[in-house]
Order: sequence, then structure tokens, then C-alpha cells
Amino acid sequence: MALRAGIRWHLGPQQLDYLTIHFVSDAKDRTSRPDEGWRDNFESYLPYRAELDAFLSQQDNRAYPSLDLTLELKDSASEQLLQLCDLLLGATQMALVAGSRRPTKVELGRMVVRWCQDLRRPPWEQEFKLHRKFNLWAFPDKEGKPYNRVPLALRVDDGQMSFF
Repeated sequence: MALRAGIRWHLGPQQLDYLTIHFVSDAKDRTSRPDEGWRDNFESYLPYRAELDAFLSQQDNRAYPSLDLTLELKDSASEQLLQLCDLLLGATQMALVAGSRRPTKVELGRMVVRWCQDLRRPPWEQEFKLHRKFNLWAFPDKEGKPYNRVPLALRVDDGQMSFF
């Protein structure tokens, strides 16, 4: 769902006919039930699901590119881009749940909070110009649909005094 929504949101305006995606993921152990020897089917499911979503969208006459998705697993300890993704995900988690007191994690979470506040302004008024570059979506809302007014647990001091 995240991949499909990301393609629509970030690449949809370009109206591409065909898209090749080379997905790189951490080569971590994906055993979901070690006691029963169950393993997550992420490596086979993601390319299959991406191509199926493209096909189904096209069958419903919705603008969506044909997809060719390959998946490569790499050790994140030696891959700087995977480490950067992990850092951004951790900062986003900090903004969402405020679950750490470590100063670096808190400051990175504050950056994400400021980005999210900026995104709530019209694109022409955004300071960081992140429209269609950074976005938070959650799922499901009360109606079972995704939504993007995601509540953030981490508060950023805006320098304004409060009367209460």
C-alpha cells in the first residue's frame, strides 16, 4: 500500500507510462515465527504486489505506470543509503510517538515535526519546499481509509508564551 501510494503521490504528476524500480532493502532475518520455521515472504511478495497493483489500476482506467520492480537485499551496516533511510524512519518515529529522551533522537524528531508543520501550509508558502517530497500517511482512519493529518506526539517549542 505504501509503495502504491508513494508512486501515485510522488510520481503520478509526471504521468509516466513505464517505471523501473530497483528496491534495496536490509538483508535482515525475516523469520516471523522462529519456533515454526516461518519466514516472511517480503522478497517475493513486494515485486509481485507492485506489478499486480499496476495491472489492477490500469484495468480500472486509473493513470498508473506499468512497473518492473527488482529487489536487492544488502547489509545495512555497509550501505550508507540504507542507514540514511533508517535514520529518517527513526526521526519520524520520534515525531510520532516521542519515545526517547536521547538528545540526538529528540532533535531529529523535532526536524520532522517542523517539516510536517511546514507541509500543512500551502505549497507556495512552504519554507522547506517539501511538497510531494516528504509526507506522512496513516492507516486506517475510522472509515478504514488512509489519512494524512497524522497526530504527532513530539512537541516543538515555537517560542510563544502560553496563557495556560
